[in-house]
Amino acid sequence: MVGLGRLTPQSMDPPTFSPEEAWRGKRECDRRRKTLEEIIRLGEELE
Repeated sequence: MVGLGRLTPQSMDPPTFSPEEAWRGKRECDRRRKTLEEIIRLGEELE
């Protein structure tokens, strides 16, 4: 655990993800995008 206000050298590195984590993240993003598009579409039908 790093104390508040202290930057360690490794905190400057970009996070690395395994291919499985990246795939899971992309799938979750796609799912959320489709849900958002559906909400927008339903909202437009109500107008």
